[in-house]
Amino acid sequence: MDSWLWLLVFGVLAGFLGGLFGVGGGIVYAPLLGWWLAGKGWQGSALVELVLSNSLALTLLTGVLGWGLWLRKGVKTGWDGFVLGLPSALTAVSMAHLVRQGGWYQPAGFRWVFGLMLGLVLFRNAHRLWTESRTGTPYPKRALSRLALPGLGAVAGVFSALSGLGGGAIMVPVLQRWGYRDQGAINALSMGSIALMAGASTLYYAMIPSDLTIPLGGNGREWVMVGRLIPAFLLPCALGTLLGLIPGIALAESMSSSELGQRRLRWALLVFLVLVLGWMNRSCWSNF
Repeated sequence: MDSWLWLLVFGVLAGFLGGLFGVGGGIVYAPLLGWWLAGKGWQGSALVELVLSNSLALTLLTGVLGWGLWLRKGVKTGWDGFVLGLPSALTAVSMAHLVRQGGWYQPAGFRWVFGLMLGLVLFRNAHRLWTESRTGTPYPKRALSRLALPGLGAVAGVFSALSGLGGGAIMVPVLQRWGYRDQGAINALSMGSIALMAGASTLYYAMIPSDLTIPLGGNGREWVMVGRLIPAFLLPCALGTLLGLIPGIALAESMSSSELGQRRLRWALLVFLVLVLGWMNRSCWSNF
């Protein structure tokens, strides 16, 4: 299959999962970028920088469209999206700038952070489902303090800058734990904050001088780059995201209307995280 078609398919998958789980789609984008760029010979800190920048650029699209679609469906988050998203944007850009200093952030570190982030979410979801199954009662909620949302946004921004994920994999389970309204409101809030964080990060990476080049086959031509962004990768993935996001959100809205549906969403997210972690340990990741 042509590489553009593969990227389109992965974009559809990422958009659908981003809309369904409220995680921004970066869980698909980052591994795909690592595989795609490693196959073109990239390695070291330059590889990590390209993965982070382009993954967050695609996550921006998922966040903006997802947030807008949830708002059109009547799900309101008020100012909470800014209270959560602005600290996330500030910490993400600050960490992105730090990552670019000295080439200290290597692929091994990226794999560790990415795996740790997914592992923590996987553990929390598994613990919640096990507790509910054992006790037969809903998972106990914690009080939502005034500093909870900005604090959560700041932490999510740091992990986003280091993993290329939108931060929804952290925010969604925590918001569920705090009992923040229903699942639709949680996904809308997550998408809104992802849009702010990824927008700031994408702008930062786009303004970096284009001092890297990516060979296009063996004919001496090169991919066009905008800062650290690769349009030839972003465009087909973005188109696929548009095609997959709407049905993902529609399914999430339908399932979140009942407690059983919300529990099934949590089970689906659990299975998906296990699959991603399994993929991260495949032999094809030996160069990344």
